[in-house]
Amino acid sequence: MKSAEELLAEHIEIKSPKVFHSVVDSLKDFINRGLLKEVSGTCSLCEIEEGKPFPDDLINIEFKTEPGGSKYLLSCETYHGVGGVFKKLP
Repeated sequence: MKSAEELLAEHIEIKSPKVFHSVVDSLKDFINRGLLKEVSGTCSLCEIEEGKPFPDDLINIEFKTEPGGSKYLLSCETYHGVGGVFKKLP
């Protein structure tokens, strides 16, 4: 079985709500499979649902892979719709 580091993209530009929700759905799947854990953030992934208002104007959620410990960030500005990024942190 591949590790989360092997399966996760190191950088994804988020330029639309559709891409954002696709990334969120993928991250929820990784969490459900025990490969990823939320560490901290302005909200939780479970608060983000397509078709419902965003839980915050600026979403920043940090993750850690299990068991590897690599860190990732989901960051998106939802109020003005300028987009965001999912990326591996150094």
